[in-house]
Amino acid sequence: MKDIDLRRVFRTLPYHALEQILDDIPIEHAQAIRGEFDDELVQLLCFNRIYKDVVVMTGDERGEVTTPECLRLGYDAFRELLNTLEPLPVAYKVGSLSLTFRATSLHLLDQLNCGAKPKGRGEIQINDSRRGENPDRLRHDLLNGGTTQNNSQGLQNDGGISQNRSISKHLLETRIKNLRLTLSHFPDVPHIAALINFHNLTTFSLTAERSRQTPRSVFKWRFPERLTTVSIEGYNFSLKDAVFPSGLQLLNLQNNGIDSLEGVRFPSSLRSLNLAQNKLTDLNVTFPPTLIDLNLKNNNLTAGVYRDHVVRSSLWQFPPHLERLDLSNNPLGDIAGASVHFPETLISLRLQSAWIERIHSFQVPAALEELSLAENGISDLSGIIFNDRLKKINLNSNSLGDIACVFPDSVEELRMERNQIVLSSEFKAPKSLRILSLRMCLAFGDSFHKLRLPDGVRSLQLSYTGIKNIRLTVFPSELEVLDLSGSYLQDLSHVDLSHLGGLTTLNLENASITTVEHMRLPDSLTTLVMLKNLIHNWTGFALPQQLRSLNLMRTGLKEETLLRFHNFARHPHLQRLTLSSNIIETFPPSFEFPPNLTFLNLERNSITSLSSISFPATLEVLLCDDNSMKSLEGVVLPENILRVSFLRNEIRSIDNFQLPELLRSLSLDDNLLTSIDRVQFPARLERLSLGNNKISRVNDERLPRNLTYFNILGGNVIENHWY
Repeated sequence: MKDIDLRRVFRTLPYHALEQILDDIPIEHAQAIRGEFDDELVQLLCFNRIYKDVVVMTGDERGEVTTPECLRLGYDAFRELLNTLEPLPVAYKVGSLSLTFRATSLHLLDQLNCGAKPKGRGEIQINDSRRGENPDRLRHDLLNGGTTQNNSQGLQNDGGISQNRSISKHLLETRIKNLRLTLSHFPDVPHIAALINFHNLTTFSLTAERSRQTPRSVFKWRFPERLTTVSIEGYNFSLKDAVFPSGLQLLNLQNNGIDSLEGVRFPSSLRSLNLAQNKLTDLNVTFPPTLIDLNLKNNNLTAGVYRDHVVRSSLWQFPPHLERLDLSNNPLGDIAGASVHFPETLISLRLQSAWIERIHSFQVPAALEELSLAENGISDLSGIIFNDRLKKINLNSNSLGDIACVFPDSVEELRMERNQIVLSSEFKAPKSLRILSLRMCLAFGDSFHKLRLPDGVRSLQLSYTGIKNIRLTVFPSELEVLDLSGSYLQDLSHVDLSHLGGLTTLNLENASITTVEHMRLPDSLTTLVMLKNLIHNWTGFALPQQLRSLNLMRTGLKEETLLRFHNFARHPHLQRLTLSSNIIETFPPSFEFPPNLTFLNLERNSITSLSSISFPATLEVLLCDDNSMKSLEGVVLPENILRVSFLRNEIRSIDNFQLPELLRSLSLDDNLLTSIDRVQFPARLERLSLGNNKISRVNDERLPRNLTYFNILGGNVIENHWY
């Protein structure tokens, strides 16, 4: 080590090369290098080498930092990192004050020799022993370095921060660009404003805990002019006389009890404004002309005609270039053509749950592409004058019945879920339609035969619509996703869907199916869901060759049915197979699972043994919960399996059960195990769950050192040896 010019090496090699060198050297050498050099990058990499495997948990206190190489450190290790590398990104949680931010060091960026800026984040949780102290005293200590005896000692012992250095000064030295605060026990927010004035700060975020109850106050903060993003949530203040930075672009004031915008002057540079979840009743303000995104949902704004009362919301002045507007969850009332003037530049307009029942002569803005009128009481769409640019329309959860309106051909996505839709002969689907969702339209089934859709439709959602027959249905030729779950199909014998050459997903869950005799499916199908159907006739039913996922949960399957209706071994693409909640007791010796299966669910059957099964070598997850297995002797698991679960069986011993070396998770809760002393657990096992057994003794010599989760609660353990 002494023969190498480390200074020259560390200053010329790229980051990944330095990481490789320092990752391979002995820990003592890394400690020596760390003590010799004050270079940030060298310190960082040496720290990574020394604390590479440190993970420390102390109750709910955990410190964690993510450096450019995704280093994860425990509480104590991160605290030492803070003392050693002050310029690194850090965070504090002192009592009820939490600071979380990201810092970028230009010096470190230069040495990384790459284009991306390194980012990091971390958190130190310090004992909250002063929660009951006077907030003013605690606030003074935080801003002045902990001058009182109790608090200075707390900062020194728990956080590793010198009692002679103020937190604000320490943070100032880290070249902070983004600062996030979470406060819970401070009665007046303005006293914390001193923490805002950091060098180069461009983003400031302040959030109160949900349980916080703050008195009404006036917003009097003075922000640095360089701020471009400000976010304050969960407080209770008035915006009267508020002054914002002149260069501010994004302002989030969600959930602050704001009841008026009168007299407020927003900066002329503002592009995004979030005033959701406040108490606004009117928009008596002039918005800056640069604003393109405005969120006003969850206020008390009233527009149009509500309960025969005409509201003069026509006086609202929206910005001329606004593109996105959200007025959802406001009691807007019925909309008339002259009641609200929306900018013609709008691209997205959301009016969900806005108490709208009637719409009169409403001209959709010329540029609008997305319109949401969901969760209202609309029964008639004839009062809407659509434009020819709309792409998405959401009419979910209204009172729509007979659909006679003509949607523009530009519409690609149309959602009318949870209505009482009955198609009339005048209904015409848009030519550009790609997605149609009519879920939970319970009356739709009677008019299903009238549905005529363009061939370009890719997704058709018809779950719980009362459909009884699809034999004569002409589905779009380019259909990819078809959802018929919750229907009353019953008899699918001789139904032919093989002509749908692009169909990849078919959902027939809970469709009352009793027979699929000679039903034909397209070869393109990759996902088939048939759960919750008591099918008794599988004659002539063949699975598509490209199938990757098959769910046959609760379909009344027995072992003889599995053999009769298809040979799984002929499906090399099938990876996920669910056979849970059936009547399977055992698998015949001739039965073969798909050769490339990775996930197998056999839960809630009556299986007594798996010793005759040859599992595929690719299997990674095996679930056998809630069966009748008394022993695992003779069960051979594949070498690459990662997770095995035998919850709620009758297993008495696993002494002779060979566990694969790569196994990561083993669950045997609610069995009859009495001992695990002779079990050879895999060294890589991370999760072991043995709860509610009859184990009386556990010796840590038999447990793998790699365990991160061990559960033995609910048993009869009287002697513990894992401490």
